[in-house]
Amino acid sequence: MTTILILLSMALFVAYNIFACVKWGIPTSLSATYYSLSNGWRWVFTLFMWAIAILLMPAWIEVAHSFGDWRNNLAFLAFFTCGFICFVGAAPNFRAFEMESKVHTISATASAVTALLWCFVCGWQIMYVPIAAALLCLVIALSTKTLKDCKVYWLELMAFCATYSTVLVCSSVY
Repeated sequence: MTTILILLSMALFVAYNIFACVKWGIPTSLSATYYSLSNGWRWVFTLFMWAIAILLMPAWIEVAHSFGDWRNNLAFLAFFTCGFICFVGAAPNFRAFEMESKVHTISATASAVTALLWCFVCGWQIMYVPIAAALLCLVIALSTKTLKDCKVYWLELMAFCATYSTVLVCSSVY
């Protein structure tokens, strides 16, 4: 069940990104897609963020608890990461309101930091996985020539790819 939840979250993430990139081109950030959606459909961004986090959280926590050593004590990082992603979805209108901007920006940054911290601390034995995922994103970004204008999007994509790949590999290894 753990792998299924991870794959569902990942599939939703990939589908939303493909949809956004095909419809509007590569966005400046994942959050910028909120403004590309028409007013009546902006709730889709919130639903997307909540769905990927809610599907991933229980599976990731289970993976984190499967370590037989001190690393299982870091399961709270998975909880915080997914919680921060939910806050990003709850405060999508970051350009219009100062408070939403603060919540959104702090949550997005904290989510990336806690996710990557878990990947590098708990997945140190398979360090090649998040590094390979990040490098793949970098190669794709360089091939599209959008790295300069869309660097936040590519950094977000690198963080998500590193996280998904590390959690998925750890779920099958431990």
